[in-house]
Amino acid sequence: MRCTPFAIAFGIHIEVTLTVCPILSEEDISLDLATKGKQSALTKIAIRIARRAELDEQVVLRSLFDREDFGSTGIGRGVAIPHALLGMISSPVASLTRLAQPIDFDGPDDDPVDLIYCTLAALCYFRFPPCPFANMPGASDISSSGATPTGTVIR
Repeated sequence: MRCTPFAIAFGIHIEVTLTVCPILSEEDISLDLATKGKQSALTKIAIRIARRAELDEQVVLRSLFDREDFGSTGIGRGVAIPHALLGMISSPVASLTRLAQPIDFDGPDDDPVDLIYCTLAALCYFRFPPCPFANMPGASDISSSGATPTGTVIR
């Protein structure tokens, strides 16, 4: 529950429900997944997310491996965020996986990973131009800065 300063000043009570992640549903969460290593984990996660989103398993798997070849998506402290851009989906999909045993993920701190948040996004969201927001004021600033209309910076 959160009240804005305006609401408090006028004695108005406002309830706000926050959605932590609208692309992550209960079915997208997997606990205690048994894996043998990074490749095994990515394979199992790719198959699961592909089936949930009705995508080709091999395309999802190849996309995640290709991204991983570019550089590890292990971010440290036991967390990895494998991700890929796909031309065949219209909206982002995600999965959250807690592994049964931590695995090496080539992260910057060399800590083994046991929490993996995987996302797949539509390739069209990241193309500039054309952009559905091209007629918005400041759209040229968005495009040249590398930021999407939601504020995500693409580098």
